[in-house]
Amino acid sequence: MNTANLNSTARPQESLAARARFLRIIGLLIALPLPGCAAQVPSSVQEQFAKVAEQLRAFPPDHKFYVSPSTPGSAPAVDGTPMDLTMELANGWPVTPGTAEYQHLMHADYPVPFLLSLIGDPAPKVRTLAAAALVAKGDPRLQRHLGPLLDDQSQTFDVIATLPTDNYMPPHYVPQTVAAAVLRLVEKPSKGSFDTYWAIHGNREYCADWFLWQFHRPEFASLARQGILNVPSPERELITLWIGSGRSDFQNARFPGYSNAELLAAAKLLGRMNVLSVLRNQPPTTDPDILHSGGSGTEAQQHDYEMSLFLLSHAKDLLDASDADTLLDLEVAEKNRTNPQTFAYRERWPIAAASLRPKQADAILNAAETRWPDVPNIQLARWDDKGPASLPKILSWFYRSARTQQELALAIVRVDPNDDYKSLVAAILASDGRLQISGEAMYRFATLKRKWKADFDAQFVDWVFAQPPDPDLAIMGPPRQLVVQVSGVSQELVRDPRFGNADGQLLYVIEQCLIGDLKLRHAQSIRLDQLINQVYSQHPQTAPESTLQEIRTLLRSGVQGS
Repeated sequence: MNTANLNSTARPQESLAARARFLRIIGLLIALPLPGCAAQVPSSVQEQFAKVAEQLRAFPPDHKFYVSPSTPGSAPAVDGTPMDLTMELANGWPVTPGTAEYQHLMHADYPVPFLLSLIGDPAPKVRTLAAAALVAKGDPRLQRHLGPLLDDQSQTFDVIATLPTDNYMPPHYVPQTVAAAVLRLVEKPSKGSFDTYWAIHGNREYCADWFLWQFHRPEFASLARQGILNVPSPERELITLWIGSGRSDFQNARFPGYSNAELLAAAKLLGRMNVLSVLRNQPPTTDPDILHSGGSGTEAQQHDYEMSLFLLSHAKDLLDASDADTLLDLEVAEKNRTNPQTFAYRERWPIAAASLRPKQADAILNAAETRWPDVPNIQLARWDDKGPASLPKILSWFYRSARTQQELALAIVRVDPNDDYKSLVAAILASDGRLQISGEAMYRFATLKRKWKADFDAQFVDWVFAQPPDPDLAIMGPPRQLVVQVSGVSQELVRDPRFGNADGQLLYVIEQCLIGDLKLRHAQSIRLDQLINQVYSQHPQTAPESTLQEIRTLLRSGVQGS
């Protein structure tokens, strides 16, 4: 290799890296208190903090917290999880006095040295507002200056709290110390946790947790993106993947910070060897959040898990065919480990290995199914590999039990995006055993039908007419009822010739789905309501045939007129 050429290419990179380090150092210096800076702020500005401290009733003014009932002589324990006051405001709970003034103060963008000077203000409420204004600047590094306030047991603003009961109880005000208020600001359970965190993070120029904190607040998302761009490789790509591949526990939706294309581009820039290092749980980073030395807990582990899942799902774009053996070895190592861990990749290893060796994919997946007989992802991998040619094996697995049916349907629902499996669902709904598909699986397919706007109406109509009545409509979500409701085929059921034999329970469900859509005369609507109420109060399955026939006639009339 030509040494001169190597040096010539290295120098610009070293220069850029040096410039980036210089800019980060300048940024850190800006965040530090500078002698005399606080004095440059007019006294009227400091008076604004004192004025808001007098006006504000509770802190924070726009959130409530769960509070445990207190025992005599002790203060109530307030949970750290915030919830908004949407329901309370909609039902007449007054807007917290001073809220508008407080929000104006938070958006005023006062100089950091001035805010730091107010942390030592004699008034506890002013100290609390200064801490909030410092956090509101959007730079998590500034939070380390709030440590002294975590020993401050002075009374400050009350906190809005509510009891965690099944029956709604309106919120009320609970006394609060400066230390408790600041702990909620910095989202730490205790001063010890805060001190441990900053002992580990305090000397860092950047870390994944800070960017994640910014992404969780839409007003700071652009700062997070720009800050990550200033991080040198490979940590830039690693942090992008760690943050961007995360999913919501509630919606199973990818974190909104990055698109799938951006994540794949970052993974490619990370490089094959670094991807393998991540999969070996040896990420190329000193970041304590990704290395779990920062005490970030389960959220950090969840991000690790989702990042590795993303890399495994794109293995064919990131790894070589020779890496298939490595992935299979990692599966064995995972099964043999003695230390319990929260997350495991199980069948994902052989699925990724199969994607790297298309000619051996079928054999790899067959072997994987013997090790993981109950997981649906292997069947989806078969479809990804061979499409319709894999259908016999998929159907054989699908019809093994009601549980495998539900698992495969749910696995398809969870894929994001899942449009590639529309033809697979169509094939399942056209298969010989389609009328025996479990209600739980059909409910999942119904959600997909609605999402895809797919023309599966005939298949759902056939299935509904082939099912016996649900055991009890009073229980939560009986299968046939749910399928009728979610699939949206009520009118097609009424128009079908088999509707003449519809049982009382099905008639009740159909009528409930069509409320507001039936085109009936006023007298007909009243009569239908009477009949439906009569049938349901007596139990749908015991209604006389004459009553059921009259209901069928009215429903047909209402659908034909719509």
